[in-house]
Amino acid sequence: MFKGSKLSTLKRSTSAVAVASAIAIGFSGFAIAQVAKGDTFTGNLAAGDEQLQSGEYQDSYTFTANAGDQITVDLTSTQFDTYLILITPSGEQIENDDWEGSLSQSRVETVAPGNGTYEVLVTSFAPGETGGYTLEYDAGAGYGGGYGGGYDGGAAQGATGTLAPGDQTLTSGEYSDRYEFTAGPGEAVSIDLTSNDFDPYLIVQTPDGEQLDNDDYQGSLSRSHIDATAANGGTYMVQVTSFAPGETGAYSLSFNGSGGGYGGGQPGYGGGNSSGSTGSLSSGDEQLQSGEFLDRYTLNASAGENIIVDLTSDQFDPYIILVTPDGEQIENDDWEGSLSHSRVETVASQGGAYEVIVTSFAPGETGSYALSMESGGSGGFSGGGYAGSFSGLSETGTLARGDETLEGGEFFDVYPFSGSAGQRLSIEMTSTEFDTWVGLVGPEGIIDANDDAPNMGTNSRLDISLPTSGEYSVIATSFAAGETGRYNLNVSAGGGSSRPVTNSNNASELYVGASVNGQLTTSDRRGQYGEYEDTYSFQAQAGQNVRVVMESGPIDTYLRLTGPGGVSLENDDYNGSLDQSVIEFRAPSSGRYTITATSYAEGETGAYTLSVTDGTGNSQLIPNNGGGYGGDSTEVYGIFVGISDYPSFYNDLPYTAQDAVLAHDAVRDFGGMNASNAILLTDEEATEANLRQAFQTLSARMDDDDTFVFFFSGHGNRVDIRGPAETADLDGMDETIELYDNPMTDTQFDALLDSMPVERALIILDSCYSGGFAKDVISSPGRMGLFSSEEDVVSLVASKFEAGGYLAHFFRAALETGEADINGDSQLDAIELSQYLRTSYLLEHQSKRQLESFDSLDDIDVTYQHLVVDRSGVSPYEVFFELR
Repeated sequence: MFKGSKLSTLKRSTSAVAVASAIAIGFSGFAIAQVAKGDTFTGNLAAGDEQLQSGEYQDSYTFTANAGDQITVDLTSTQFDTYLILITPSGEQIENDDWEGSLSQSRVETVAPGNGTYEVLVTSFAPGETGGYTLEYDAGAGYGGGYGGGYDGGAAQGATGTLAPGDQTLTSGEYSDRYEFTAGPGEAVSIDLTSNDFDPYLIVQTPDGEQLDNDDYQGSLSRSHIDATAANGGTYMVQVTSFAPGETGAYSLSFNGSGGGYGGGQPGYGGGNSSGSTGSLSSGDEQLQSGEFLDRYTLNASAGENIIVDLTSDQFDPYIILVTPDGEQIENDDWEGSLSHSRVETVASQGGAYEVIVTSFAPGETGSYALSMESGGSGGFSGGGYAGSFSGLSETGTLARGDETLEGGEFFDVYPFSGSAGQRLSIEMTSTEFDTWVGLVGPEGIIDANDDAPNMGTNSRLDISLPTSGEYSVIATSFAAGETGRYNLNVSAGGGSSRPVTNSNNASELYVGASVNGQLTTSDRRGQYGEYEDTYSFQAQAGQNVRVVMESGPIDTYLRLTGPGGVSLENDDYNGSLDQSVIEFRAPSSGRYTITATSYAEGETGAYTLSVTDGTGNSQLIPNNGGGYGGDSTEVYGIFVGISDYPSFYNDLPYTAQDAVLAHDAVRDFGGMNASNAILLTDEEATEANLRQAFQTLSARMDDDDTFVFFFSGHGNRVDIRGPAETADLDGMDETIELYDNPMTDTQFDALLDSMPVERALIILDSCYSGGFAKDVISSPGRMGLFSSEEDVVSLVASKFEAGGYLAHFFRAALETGEADINGDSQLDAIELSQYLRTSYLLEHQSKRQLESFDSLDDIDVTYQHLVVDRSGVSPYEVFFELR
């Protein structure tokens, strides 16, 4: 629940003063006070103290703590706005500015993730603040004592409690109660939390120091559950809390210790050991939370035996789920593409009772089915079947000079394995010697990747369900180029805190060319942040152009789309419209794609229309002049701006001037632009007057069939709108790009673009809050915008690639590598460029989350950054570059 990030890479706006984001200095070379449990210090921030790079004075303290200790650090001052940073032994940073809204108090409460020395950094919110302060530190023995009692281990035990105002709170505002119990070495334990009053959230820290958490067990909003086994016996710390801040109510907590592992698995239903059955899904059957009816059966198998479960129906789209004795889920929908056949082939990873769940692809489907179940034999399967259920691996490795390297210079090791469709895996990479990065590559390319997992410092973790059966590889590498050292890699089956896939497949079937009327209602499934959702799926062929449109009057529409080949796309306000969302893409692989139709804000309801059309059959999407520029005389013109050296030292940025130079070179060398058609402005050259002159110079030379490219990498900001409110900026804020001498607002920049005679313009802005330009700038036909983050989110420096921003790096790579040219026609059109950039961003910024209410912009977690692509009247097949 505590959010730590590599804040030293944050690209700060000129007005932002999020202190931790600017930490780029070490702590050697000056005195560090040692503190002990219960100590209270008085100190003074004063001129002459050490300073952060951004200008804030700071004092530093250290203390030692053991894994599981409850740490509380409290900072108060009546003379400046306090800011507190706690740095763990692994380098994770936990910080707080205004505790409970107070400008005079900062406080960090956390549980020590490991043994070692912790560092406390006392500083101020704004540069140059001085004055006296009081610092208090305390560390207790973890979750025991006065937090609601505990367990002694052994057989099933339980407790009831209540989350209420006055309880301990997490830094993110959720109330919490804490318990502890003991278990012996190798003992399997099960912790279960239920509540009818709030959405329960369960956190468990094992004696080995591992932190596990679960939110909605098997899709239930009223239950959280964790199974664990510790190699070493000892004390488990249990934290009972809620999903959202401020939730209260009664709960029940139960603990079971097996004394040596679980036996027998889940209870059987229905058919027992039957090798063949016929049945029927009907309206009186048990249902998944998402509305699908289900029947249950059991199948006994011994470790190493082959298991085959086969389900057919000519009355509904069958879906089969096999649950192993330890809770791992393996499932299949359309076996070999058939809508009437589902089948699971695997090898029993352990002996015991396996549960078979017969259900349907979509909610409410009914009808008869035939089920056959077999167990026996060994040696796996041949032909199209799966040759065995991967049971995991545990490796200790070393990144060292001489290893293979990625494109960015990072050393890497590869661990291959065979996986089964639907198999759930937890992949964890840890190291005390470098910042880890782990990725998973499957039969259809990159599946997922992670840098810093929540609550794990610079360690990495993936929880994932394998999309297909086949050969996979785990990529173990580092965040930065050239890092070396030892690491531990653990891949376990059935792990992770993601919701089981059992309840996620409730999509209604569509086809390309279909249009449906739907409605978001209070009975729909809710998304992670409270939005109601409907899901649909359709089949597309590799290379097929697809356009998905969602329109509504009563709700602010939001679309998400996922599919094979790593496709993950989303759109909020198409062309700035709150009532329309559009996703256009070219399918990289044949297979099933899933659409989520939802709203931007929590709790919105109302009717909508959803359509899926073939892009080549929609006149609005036909490429102009056969997909080319429109004539032999077409030329590319560009203005490239990058600023690293701002007038104030504290505003300097790494690599951003270089971004402009490299983008200029990439468009010149690979994108068909003549050198004489470009203007490059860096650092002190990038003044407002020079930029306006550059626009005037090129506008006099360009024709209406030319292409104009504008590139900017540097600071961005948000300012109050001067004058009356603008319809394009209902939040009352203008976004800016910060030139060397003056800011330029989105409205002013839009006026500059209006002076250009071209009908085709590509705008690339890699700066904080740049997504806000979409509403003003992408307002005329022929313009396409690429923005590094949303209008209220900061953008990161891409230190990993020695680039000022990720958008700058990936835009250049799209031209230089040719990988964005999906159809291989040596042209780069709008859809290819946007799809390549979105996929590249996915590897660096995995999670989409709607922005909640923050006290200030500086409270926004930098991991919310994701690419914004917006067009206005530009066909997805509009060609911007003829690749050389």
